[in-house]
Amino acid sequence: MLVLVLVLVLVLCEPARPPPAPPSGPTPRRHHDPAGRNDHDGRADRDRPGKDAAMTATLPLAAILLLAAGTYAFRLAGPLLHERLGQERPGHPGTTGRLPATLATATTVLLLSLAATSALTESQDFAGWSRTAGALTAAVLALRRASFPVIVLAAAATTALLRLCGIP
Repeated sequence: MLVLVLVLVLVLCEPARPPPAPPSGPTPRRHHDPAGRNDHDGRADRDRPGKDAAMTATLPLAAILLLAAGTYAFRLAGPLLHERLGQERPGHPGTTGRLPATLATATTVLLLSLAATSALTESQDFAGWSRTAGALTAAVLALRRASFPVIVLAAAATTALLRLCGIP
């Protein structure tokens, strides 16, 4: 909730852009046209820059509010659907334990793929052997059930020492 408030404050307190500079030289004389066009260039007044400044300012705010609503809907769906997803469906015996197990496996696979992508790539290129060695050090220590600070410090030290030796 705090993050949403900070983003809204930043968007609403964004400094206003200065209005476009007036054209130099004499101002062309305009005649009223029911179609909304001017006689000097044929463009409609609504197509001129600066006409919909309020609309342009509210689009990012609307996108932020829509994303916030979607995020809270997902967070609310978990507790509301928890009981329903764990129940056995009529006519389908043995389905009670399959969905939670599948969701747990999917979560693990997604987190491991994110970790592998972050550890092995940088800007769509190979990140280098030192970062890979640091990630492998962290994985081995995590499998041996080391504490989190030890894992982080050992991975950072491995990466730093290999980079100090000149290994990218």
